[in-house]
Amino acid sequence: MGGLPGPPRGWDPDKDSLEDLVHAMFQDDPEEPETRGSAAAAPPRTAVADPPQRQAPPRSRLRAGRFAAPALAVAAVVTAGLAGGQILTATPAAAPVPAAAPASPRTTVQVAPPTPAAPPPVVVDFGERTQLADGWRLAASRPYLCDVLMAVPVLQKDGTRIMRVTLTLTNSTGAPQATKPWRLTATADGAPAELVLWPAARFRGVPDTTLKAGRSVGFLVAFRVPEHPVQVRITAERAAAPGAVLAGTL
Repeated sequence: MGGLPGPPRGWDPDKDSLEDLVHAMFQDDPEEPETRGSAAAAPPRTAVADPPQRQAPPRSRLRAGRFAAPALAVAAVVTAGLAGGQILTATPAAAPVPAAAPASPRTTVQVAPPTPAAPPPVVVDFGERTQLADGWRLAASRPYLCDVLMAVPVLQKDGTRIMRVTLTLTNSTGAPQATKPWRLTATADGAPAELVLWPAARFRGVPDTTLKAGRSVGFLVAFRVPEHPVQVRITAERAAAPGAVLAGTL
């Protein structure tokens, strides 16, 4: 296949338009020589006034109009060839991607760590002692009737009696420890029993002191129970720490 024709003379593809190309291709179309020769040899004629007639368009214009559309197509091909044959194709713009809806904020619920439960207390009988897992040791004497407190008029109640016991706490942890965190409670046949405090007779409950390693402290504990025999339980414990239950029938 032959190459594309070159541009017509006098047309610059960088400056002129397609319409200029068409004019450049058809403006130099000569008349046939026979027509020009016969017109030159013919003798002059007397001018006779002819009726006015509609003047026909020049043949060059007719031919240019008849070939205008094909010429434009050829001009487009020539322009494309001169531009290197590159045909630019419009690339459709990509559809915009809809923005993702913002995620709803999550509500953060802070859960408090569970409080460790205290280990079950060690149950021992009155008159014995026990070694606790955290280094403390607890000992108790046998309970007996507290005549000193029973003689105090304001402490007397019908149908009840006041019992007493001596408790001893020993710090065997290897470091100084306070005794204040210890708490005492008492029950009689499962019902709460009153712990009787009478500082004048040295019944003060657990003393507020600090024991050095290996040292002990003893104190008096009095509690009120019915006159008839009951199951008594005295609990000595601290928060989240091993405790002890002193139990017996009195």
